[in-house]
Formats: sequence, structure tokens, C-alpha cells
Amino acid sequence: MALPPRFLSVRPSSALLTFALWSGEVWGYLLMALLMGLTTPSALTADQTALRFDPAPCPCDVPPELQHRVRCGYLSVPENRRTPSGKTLRLAVAVIRSTSPRPAPDPVVYLEGGPGGGTLANLEEWIDTPLLRDRDLILFDQRGSGFSEPDLWCSEVDAAEYALLGEPISPDRRRAVLTRAAQACATRLEMEGVDLSCYNTAAIAADVEDLRRALGYARWNLYGISFGTRLALVTLRNHPQGIRSVVLDSCVPLEVQEYEEAPKNAFQAFNQFFQACREDPRCHRAFPDLENTFFRLVERFDATPLSLEIPVSGAEEEDLALMRFSGTDLLGTLFQLLYDHQVIPYLPLLIDRIRRGDYGPLAHIVGERLVGGAGDGMYFCVECHDEALFNWSSDVAEALQALPPGRRYNPYPYDLDICTVWPTGNAPLRESFPVESDLPALVLAGAFDPVTPPEWSRMVARAFPNAFYIEFPSLGHGASTTACGGEAVAAFFRNPLRPPAPGCLLRATPLLFVLEQKELDSPYGIADPETQAPSRSVLDAVVDFLHSTVGIPEESP
Repeated sequence: MALPPRFLSVRPSSALLTFALWSGEVWGYLLMALLMGLTTPSALTADQTALRFDPAPCPCDVPPELQHRVRCGYLSVPENRRTPSGKTLRLAVAVIRSTSPRPAPDPVVYLEGGPGGGTLANLEEWIDTPLLRDRDLILFDQRGSGFSEPDLWCSEVDAAEYALLGEPISPDRRRAVLTRAAQACATRLEMEGVDLSCYNTAAIAADVEDLRRALGYARWNLYGISFGTRLALVTLRNHPQGIRSVVLDSCVPLEVQEYEEAPKNAFQAFNQFFQACREDPRCHRAFPDLENTFFRLVERFDATPLSLEIPVSGAEEEDLALMRFSGTDLLGTLFQLLYDHQVIPYLPLLIDRIRRGDYGPLAHIVGERLVGGAGDGMYFCVECHDEALFNWSSDVAEALQALPPGRRYNPYPYDLDICTVWPTGNAPLRESFPVESDLPALVLAGAFDPVTPPEWSRMVARAFPNAFYIEFPSLGHGASTTACGGEAVAAFFRNPLRPPAPGCLLRATPLLFVLEQKELDSPYGIADPETQAPSRSVLDAVVDFLHSTVGIPEESP
């Protein structure tokens, strides 16, 4: 029987940081550790020989610092798990060797978010991860994404989105156009021989298990962010063998109705942000009416959309596109930017610059959000198969109506309509059942996360009696991508039985809003009065966060 949760408050001199620790009985941990220690490579299943991993040159750019430590290749897996002798897929894989001369025998496999997000294209982001101090790191592009073959890229949807930028059409008309574009993409993919019913979370989880066995690991550790947490949960349920521990960051529980809860989650995140400014004396003095200012802008742009010139991604710098930017678009921009801890401190200043008619940073933000992507098809496959069955458009509409007027935002206005024409079939009912496990787990959440709110991560933590839960009060989506979160993850994998020490949380500075236009090299140039063009180094970091979010597609390789 698990011990009740323990809530610890750590009060440094500068701020109050609160985090919760969930732990199980010590004797259970010790027994689990002993059992895990008895697992050896000889315990691998006999059908390992049927798996095929082919070493190959890396399909992505490998930084010089990593070239001697990276091994790439392709894992061949059946497209249809019910007919394993049929068509095969090739999954792009990269193994990054640890900097330790004697790394731990159990590596970490990273499970990307999205769904549909690529991993290997961002390989250089892992150069300095503290994970590599102790053990190897396994990266792979999930089926249907990135450098894996086939890549379910929906160019039809990208083209439709660009074509609609400046069109004054109704939401219903826009929905119809995008649904037809998605249907055209599905038809093309099927004509190319793709069975879209085979691209879902359970199929990817089977790929994860095949990858472990093909690489010869008796056990390893799972590390998932966002959709990657859903994938980790399904892997734990369907293929529990060989898993030592798991990190779940920004959780997506199987039992939640993602689409029905999305408007409420966005509303709560907006409130959290504006409340943080009100409770910060400096922010409140500088922007005493920030919330009302923002929603007055929403009303104004809904009544008269802004003609916003945005840079076309991938085009020459001087190429611009004209976009009708509405109040709903402004809500969506705030929603997306609350993902990223690097941008959150600048948001009050951004809102103030929009109020003053300075739309330069806004144009850059919107332009980067419109990057066309290779992951749309995979996104629809997973969501339409795994999630659409358990959500109703009428319930989404009801959830919106329950919110105050002017505060109603649906992050996924067209998904359920697209799912009516996307031929994936529906998941079995168990895909909506919670997953429970006695494995050691570290569960992370950011207080400002607009898409996977902290209560979702707490929900998952309660189903893991041997879990530790940390909530970061100043972060958004993907808390483990920060320096402090990364250290917490690495420490957990070193010893999953030990409660996480406060460490960097004690030294962390509270959220500090930027109040004046004097900060150089800020994201999107929000606080740079000299130019409307942001620094590329910072912009690239921000864009990476936006690319990894649900519904924001990746750039084509």
C-alpha cells in the first residue's frame, strides 16, 4: 500500500517555490531494485532474431561534438501489427553514447511529443543534456514522422492554410476548406499504399518495444514529453517488460477528453498568467490593467481584423504575406506562447506593444507559427484513432459556452470535423482507461501550461504509487527542457528510488517579468526598441518550442 502524498514547501529568500513529492513504500522499491538487478541480456525473448536494425549514415546533421558518439540506423517494423509478414516501415534511429567511460547499462529512450513531431532533426539540442553523463540516449522518429519512412506529410493542408491567410471567410467556410484538404491528403496517402489505420499510439508503443529488443537492451528507461507521455503510458500498459523507470513531463492521461477539456484548460492558463502579473507588484504597476487591455484587443480585432504583414517561413526575408489577424488569432498566439518559459516573462510587454500599434514582434511570432509541416498526417492518424471517439462536438461547444464571453477559445476548432473524413477507424475502449504502474516514475508539470495542465500530471502521478511529482511554478509546457528540470530528470534516472532533492529549485529565481523596452536579444525582439527583427539565436529556440506543441507542424526535412 502506498504512503500518502507528501507536500513539501521550500521557501528561499527570494520567493516561495512549492513542489509535491509522491512516494511509495521503501521496501517495495528495494524489492523492485533487486528484481531489476537480476535481469540480464540473456533474458531477452527468443524472437529477437526476427528484428532488423540496419546501421546507416545519420539522415540529419550531426554536430562535430557528437559525430564520434552517434550511431544511426533504421529499424524495420511491420506497418500492420496484425500481419507482421506484410509491408514494413523504416524508423530512423540515433544512439548517442554517454560521456562516461563506464555508462549505466540501461539507457534512456526519448519519446517525442506531437503527435507527429520529429526527433532526429533536433539532435544537436541533446549535446549538453545531463542525461549523457551517466547513460546512453536513444532517439528515434516515430512511424509516420521525421526521417522515418514513410513520412505522412500533408502538403495539401499546408497549402490550404497559406491560401486562407488573407481571406475574409467565415469559420464554417474555413472548416470546410481545411477538412477537404485533409481528405485530399488522406486519399493521396492511401493511393501511395499507406494504411492509415496502422498509425496510432498502440502501434508506436509496439515499435518502442521492438527497438529495445533490436538494440539488445535488457532494460531501459522511458522519457516522454506531452504526447510522449501518452506513448509512455501505453508502452507501460502493453509492453511492461524491460522498463526500469519512467519520466512523464506535461502529461496526457488516457482517460481525459482532450478536445472537450481544451477550452477550459486554455481559460485557466490565461487566468494564471494575468493573475501572476497582478500579484507581482512591479508588473502590476507597469501594466495595471493588463487583462482588460488584452481582451479589449481581442474584441477589437474580432470586430475589425488586423491586416498583419507576416514573413513567409522559408522564403526570402523580404517576402511577406498579408494575414487577416482576428481576436481569436490573438487568443491563439497567447495560448501558444504560454508553452515557453523563455517567452512568458515578455508577454506583458508584448501585449503593451500591440496596444501601442507596434506589431513587429507579433508578425514574427505569427509567421513562425505558420511553418508548414511533415507531421500533420501522423497527427490526424493518432488523434482521430485514439481520441476522437471519446469526444463530441456538442460537448466542446457546451464547454465553450460555459466560459465568459470574449474568453472563449478552442485550440483545435477543426480536428473533430477532419476526423470524420480521416480513415483510421476508432480505438478500442481501453484507450480511454487510466494506466497504473508500480514502476518508479518522475512526473513533472509547469503551472502555466495551457495544453496539459498540472492537474493532468497530478492525475497520472496518483496512478503511480511509486512516483515523485514536481510542479514548477514559473514554467509552461515541457518543464524538463529547462536546466533545472533536466537536472531533476538526470538525478532521477541515476537513482529512481531516491526522492528528488530541491537543489536547483531552491536556487531558482521566481518569474521576473520584463517591464521596459531595453532588453536586447529577447525572443522575437519583444523588448528590443532598436529593431523589429529578433535575434536568430533566441528566435530559433522559441520556434523549437512552438514546433513541438500539439497542432504546430514541423518544417519539412
